[in-house]
Amino acid sequence: MTNQFDSYTKQIQQLQDQIADLHQSVEVKQKYWANESFEVEYQLQQLYVHREPTGERITAIFQLKELRDRLEREITEYEEAALDEIHMLESEIEELHSKRKALSNAKHS
Repeated sequence: MTNQFDSYTKQIQQLQDQIADLHQSVEVKQKYWANESFEVEYQLQQLYVHREPTGERITAIFQLKELRDRLEREITEYEEAALDEIHMLESEIEELHSKRKALSNAKHS
């Protein structure tokens, strides 16, 4: 029973480590997307400052807006996928805690 209890404890720690890694990954991605978005917004502002309506400028504005929208979608999708995975891992942790508790109760009975 002790080996099984220790195995559950080790699995719980591994899952908690995975959750921490996911949180860190999301933070890194958020910083990346924030930097990219800032650059896109800066470029858009530079294009807006130059008022002459050239075809190149208008095309660049549309391309930058599409890039900005894509970046927003990507971060949202990434965050949602990470949250889904975190919830799944948390459920596994709860299940392992229940199994450990059952082992502990059986040991003391």
